[in-house]
Amino acid sequence: MLTGLTACGIAQAAPSIVATQIPGFGTSQLLKGSIANPTISAADYKVVVYLRVNGGYWVKPRDDNWKTTVNNDYSFSLQVVTGGQDEFADQYIVYLIHANAACSQERSSVEACALSKLVVERPPMDIADLASITASSSYNPYNYLPDRVVDGDFYTDWASYQETSPWIQFNFNTPQSIDSIEIADRLNLTDWAQNVDIVLNDHGTVRRAQISNNGSPARVVVRRHGVKWIRFQIYGQGGNVGLSDVKIFGSVREDMNVASLGAIPASSSYSGSYLAHLVADNNFFTEWASRGEINPWIGFHWGAPQVVNKVVLLDRGNLVDHARNAVLSFSDGSSVNVSDIPNNGQAKMVSFAPRSASWMNLQVANGSGANVGFAEIQVIGVADMGNIAPLATATASSSHRHTPPEYVPSAAIEGTTGNAGYEWASFHEINPWIKLQWTSVRPVSSVVLYDRDNLIDAANKARITFSDGSCVDVSDIPNDGSPKLVEFPTKNISWMQVNVTDGSGANVGFAEIVVRP
Repeated sequence: MLTGLTACGIAQAAPSIVATQIPGFGTSQLLKGSIANPTISAADYKVVVYLRVNGGYWVKPRDDNWKTTVNNDYSFSLQVVTGGQDEFADQYIVYLIHANAACSQERSSVEACALSKLVVERPPMDIADLASITASSSYNPYNYLPDRVVDGDFYTDWASYQETSPWIQFNFNTPQSIDSIEIADRLNLTDWAQNVDIVLNDHGTVRRAQISNNGSPARVVVRRHGVKWIRFQIYGQGGNVGLSDVKIFGSVREDMNVASLGAIPASSSYSGSYLAHLVADNNFFTEWASRGEINPWIGFHWGAPQVVNKVVLLDRGNLVDHARNAVLSFSDGSSVNVSDIPNNGQAKMVSFAPRSASWMNLQVANGSGANVGFAEIQVIGVADMGNIAPLATATASSSHRHTPPEYVPSAAIEGTTGNAGYEWASFHEINPWIKLQWTSVRPVSSVVLYDRDNLIDAANKARITFSDGSCVDVSDIPNDGSPKLVEFPTKNISWMQVNVTDGSGANVGFAEIVVRP
C-alpha cells in the first residue's frame, strides 16, 4: 500500500522494483534494476525475470539459473538475450521474491509468491518516417508522392504513373533493426498492389506479402538487423498501382550519427550561408566556414549524454582553407588528438574508446587559409533509442487554431528537434499544460524540454507531475530552443504532465519533449 503521498513526493511502505536499464529493442544489452524501499537484507531477495517473444514467456537467463541475485546495494543485472529471438521481446515481467520462497519457475507459481512485480512493455516503434523515400514514379508531383505512405493519413496515398509493377524504397542513414512491416493498398478497387516482394540490402527477396484490395494492412514479420534500405517491389493490376500506408516497426541498433541531435555552437560563421549546423546536414556541398579564423572551434551540445566512439571529419571543399589538426574535448574531461586531416575532401575517421558525453567540442589546431571550417562532421554513437515520448499519446490544455496541423500536442513528441514550425503551441495561453500517457508502466529517469522555436513565446518555468504522485519543478528553461535537461531518481510511471508555471508571450508551448528511462 502506498502511504505518505504529498504534492511533490511519494513514499512507499512495501518494496518495489525500479528498472534502471531496459535493453533497446533489437539489442543484447543487460536488464538492470534496483529494489526501492527494501525491508530485509539484499541477500534475502531474489529477482525472477520473464520475457515475451512471439506471445510465449521464457524465464531468464536460463532454466537452470532462473533466480537472479540482488547485490548488497540492492541493485541487480542479468543477461536476458540468450538465444533465439530474445532481442525482439516485446515485454518484460520482473518479480521480486524472498530468496527462500517455495515456488517453482512456472510464472503462475512465481506470481503467487511475489513480493513485488514490474511489467515493462517494449513494443517496436514505427520508424518508416526516419527514412528518405524514393519510387519508380509518381502520378503527379503534388498529391501522390512517395512520402504520402508515412504521413499518418490513410486517405492519402502514393500512386505510380501508369505502372502495374512499380517499386518504392526506404533508405535509412544508419542501420536499423527491423521487427515487422505493415503494408496497405490504395483505397480504390481498380489499382491493386496484389503481391509485394520485400527486398533488404541487396540480399534478395526476404518475404512476399499478399495484399488485400480493400485497404486493410498486411503484416509481415522480418526480424533482421543492419537494415540500411528496404525496397517494396510490387506486382499488381490496374492503371496507377501504389500504396496508401507503410509502417516499418523496429529500432536503431547499430551506430548512428548523433551530431544533429542537439545545439551546434561555433566560434564564428562567415555568413548566413556558412552556419555551424551545416556540418550535420549530411550534405557535403554545404559547409560551415568560420569568419577570418584559422583555428576556430565548433561544438555539439546534447540535451542528455550520448555514448560516442567515433568521429568522421571532412574538411571544407577547397584547397585553401585547411583544418590540418584538431583536439576533441568531451564533457567527461577526456580529449582525443586528431592529426593529418585530408585537404582533398576525403574523410578522416577517428575511433576511440566509448564514452558518455553531454557535449563534445572540436578545436582546430595548425589550421591554414582564411576561413577554416568543415564540410561535414559525424559523431557516431548510440542513437536516442531511449526516448519513449513518441510511444505516448499527447493531450494538452489547448492547441493553436487557424494554423497548420503541426501545432498539435503530438508535434512535441515526434522524436526530432530543430524541425522548425513542427511544435506544439497552445491557444492564447501563457501557462498551458501537456500530458503524455503510455499504455503501460515505464521507467523514467530524465526529461528534456525544448521551448518553442521563437523568442516571443517562452515557457520559463514548469512543474512536471508524474502518475506516482511525485513532481519536479523546473526553472531556467532556455528561450532559444536549447535543451533543458531534468534528471531525477528512476520512477515507474504510466503518465506525466508538464504544467508551465511561468510563461510569457501569446501562445506558449514546447518544440519537443524527450523522455528517457
